Amino acid sequence: MAAALVLLLVPFWNDPPPLPPLTPAPPPTPGELAAARFDVIVVGSEPEGIAAAVSAARNGARTLLVSERLTLGGLMTAGMLNLTDLDRGHLWRLTTRGLFLEFHRLVGGSPFDVERAVQVFEHMVAAEELLTVARPARDIRPLVEEGRVTGVGFRYRDAMLFLHAGRVIDATPDGDIAAAAGAPYTYGQADFGREGAMAATLMLHFDGVDWNGVRRAAREKTFGEARVRGNHGRGFGKLFTAYEPVDPGMRLRGFNITRQSDGTVVINALLIFGVDPRDPESVADAYRRGKAETGHVLEFLRREFPGFERASVAGWPEMLYVRESRHIQGEYVLDIADVMENRDFPDRVAIGAYPVDVQAARPGEFGFVIGDPVQYSVPFRCLVPLGVENLLVVGRAASFSSLAAGSARVIPVGMACGQAAGVAAAYSLRHGVGFREIAREPEGPHIKAIQKTLTSQGAYLKPFKLTPKFTRHPDYPAAREVMRLGLVNAGYENDFGFDCTTTHLEFANVFTGALTRAKALGRLPGLDEIRYPLHVPAEPLTGPEAARMVLWVTGTASAADTAWLLALEKGLVPPEFANRPPDTPLTRGDLYRWTAHALQPTLYQQ
Repeated sequence: MAAALVLLLVPFWNDPPPLPPLTPAPPPTPGELAAARFDVIVVGSEPEGIAAAVSAARNGARTLLVSERLTLGGLMTAGMLNLTDLDRGHLWRLTTRGLFLEFHRLVGGSPFDVERAVQVFEHMVAAEELLTVARPARDIRPLVEEGRVTGVGFRYRDAMLFLHAGRVIDATPDGDIAAAAGAPYTYGQADFGREGAMAATLMLHFDGVDWNGVRRAAREKTFGEARVRGNHGRGFGKLFTAYEPVDPGMRLRGFNITRQSDGTVVINALLIFGVDPRDPESVADAYRRGKAETGHVLEFLRREFPGFERASVAGWPEMLYVRESRHIQGEYVLDIADVMENRDFPDRVAIGAYPVDVQAARPGEFGFVIGDPVQYSVPFRCLVPLGVENLLVVGRAASFSSLAAGSARVIPVGMACGQAAGVAAAYSLRHGVGFREIAREPEGPHIKAIQKTLTSQGAYLKPFKLTPKFTRHPDYPAAREVMRLGLVNAGYENDFGFDCTTTHLEFANVFTGALTRAKALGRLPGLDEIRYPLHVPAEPLTGPEAARMVLWVTGTASAADTAWLLALEKGLVPPEFANRPPDTPLTRGDLYRWTAHALQPTLYQQ
């Protein structure tokens, strides 16, 4: 473990281990693919799909990896996302090991060189005799018979192929195979009452940047707090206000900047709003707009950012960085409370530990961190979609709620789940047991055997019990309900601020936001109207003032001197507040209690 941690502090080109020489197999012909027999087909060559395919092959399954792109690695290579969000859990242990750690060591840690990542993925695939790759593939679709996915159809070279296999793994970023096969799903943030398109990122790739200038900008706080260590810098948050986008559907946030071995830099900073990842035209338009805005960003950086005076565009990623689209519904949906409460499951197949990072979805919004779990496990049930058989889903489209995916979507967790899917696919075929049968016995012998195999192959699946201190606060149950609607921002310190005094403004924003989202979910059918208060100063408020606000929000005007009694009569005041002295300022914990109480649908039934 110490070696793994030290590795992260060393510049990645200073000795990534040499790759043993391999002679890749020649690309298969359409005829060879049609004549072959496959046990497992994996669709999608994102890191999660590569992990699934390599894992299945290492466990004895004849495996086909179907890739839309010639380049393996998806977001890490074609998307140029070369900084890995590591999951460090209890006692700072790296919780995502196995195939992810194998990859991580071979690329030389994080950040890594994009070209090195391409080489490593090619090496990992070529090393497996039982693994065949079909690329590039087009018009990929599931073959479904009576609710069972029996294989995959796709166009390869000049032929349309229909290949069957005992098990299929969907590792596409958007869960395309599962959705086309009939699995239910939610889209974006709709599961907590927010509809709309997503934000995406086009990674910026520049040449001619003086890294010492970047260090100076961090040291002098040219754009706010920042830190540069080795070949990685992050911060510069004042760029958000310093740069005025030409395209109003764009925004530049603080930099996550890395230096490549060839001297170029890659920057994660440009947010593109209004993108529908399911619509190729929307994605293509966002990519075009992002390239246009990049030119304006570069002009600004040349003028204002030390080290960028001679910078130029070095190239373009092949794809956008999309964080969210479909969330396939599985045998279990990982919830934000599971993540924040460090929940462990008996059928764990991966352990995550990354902060719950929710990015802005619209211009004018800010991203935020709901909280930072110590660690939580991902149950096998999250990989088993409802409605279809013979199929597993891995990656960001697996069965995570939108908010839980703020942590669980990161690539190391996805690769751990991909490795588990490969083991499970090979195991299920060998033992003649279906995925759903395994999933519905989370403490049964099949899942224990899969876990044993995973552990023997490097995965970290040690059981744990880590109860967060904040869960013992009496206001936490109410906060949990508000958190599930995406309206808690506890930050990296998990500071819910239960005992802090709340204000009219905070109360109005959280209370109206919660009711609006709950109504969008159909949870408050009797509530006809939600109105935002007219006057919301950033000043403390008392129970009677909150009562008047609650009445107004839910459609009833009242005088200040009658609001308390009227709210009591309507049942809008939580019972524990009925006898509290009226001039007592409300806390944030009180706000959570008032809000959770107001989410009861019976309050609005005539």
